[in-house]
Amino acid sequence: MILFGLTHLAMQVPLFKGGFRGISLGLTDSIESLSFLYVQNPPVSPFKKGDCGSPIYCILLFVILNTMFLSHSIVLIGFMASGKSHVARLISKHFDAPVIDLDARIEAACGSSIARVFAERGEKYFREKEAETLKQVLQETAQKPSVIATGGGVVTNEANRNLLQQAAKDGVAVIYLRATPETLAKRIRQEPGKRPLIDGDKIRNMEETQERVKVLLEGRRAFYESCADIIIDTNHNDASNVAAEIVERLDTN
Repeated sequence: MILFGLTHLAMQVPLFKGGFRGISLGLTDSIESLSFLYVQNPPVSPFKKGDCGSPIYCILLFVILNTMFLSHSIVLIGFMASGKSHVARLISKHFDAPVIDLDARIEAACGSSIARVFAERGEKYFREKEAETLKQVLQETAQKPSVIATGGGVVTNEANRNLLQQAAKDGVAVIYLRATPETLAKRIRQEPGKRPLIDGDKIRNMEETQERVKVLLEGRRAFYESCADIIIDTNHNDASNVAAEIVERLDTN
């Protein structure tokens, strides 16, 4: 009965679409197509009613099979507050893939928050741990594709840029989430004290935050662009829209 349902679907619905990083079935479009097919041309099953002749059973089978998987990892880069961690979680759910947050991995290794690591051990120490962690994560995920959210300053280290550029050559999707200083400053001010490079010495107001972001972003923009093979504008998009655009871009490249 299952074989009949799958065979019937395979004959009438284009299940597999070639994706940039894997294979996609396109859940929404495919279910809409499936529903239309059953309304216009119900299947004639050789089995008794209720086996797989019922549309609901075939739709459920289709949904079970309707997954996307990664053949290579996805790495999100971008300035602080560009939405990397949130977007990474959404993408990982879509692809049913592990999600790794580089800052969270560093915090676990150090036993304290990023802000505290900066305050107690300095930025130099943090950057060394960041480089070490990035290398480990890229090695770990070479055989187990994952969605990786990096820290905003990961590209300031030349060794990290080399790692990201090599990963992109090896098939990893390195995606730059881009936003303007004004957008980033607004988001940063929603979480005062969290970003040590902005509020490390004091809690800044909006104007001061924008100026600080402009200076830092200007020094990093070329680095982000040199590492990324896809750039996504996040200024006027919420995380779900950004994640959807990434999935679409990956599927069409």
